Amino acid sequence: MKFAAGLAIVLCSAMPATSAVITYECQFDYRIDLDGKTEEPFPLTFKIDTTSHRAFMEGNVGIVDVEFFVGDEALSFIEKVASGAIQTTTIARDGWAVHSRNTVLLGEIIAAQHFGCCVPE
Repeated sequence: MKFAAGLAIVLCSAMPATSAVITYECQFDYRIDLDGKTEEPFPLTFKIDTTSHRAFMEGNVGIVDVEFFVGDEALSFIEKVASGAIQTTTIARDGWAVHSRNTVLLGEIIAAQHFGCCVPE
């Protein structure tokens, strides 16, 4: 079964009385930015509520609403930051993942990519 089809079945089959939460625990092991590659443990947790079809990310700044997109090969979460930046996390079917952090602080772009793995709980 294709990745998207499997997740779509779970999302569409949820009844209000039997809601479920799909959780992905992610551990990113290193970061790449303008200074190069750095080992940096960075955990993130994503939750999709199958009743409301809303998603949330829990990380170093607390819990934030995120959007999600399910494709044939991967699942992506999109965070729209107040500054106008977009941050994304893409999880491939095998669990390998990348978190692209693009932040604008005082008018300056600070960009980094974190690489690791996410597992469904």
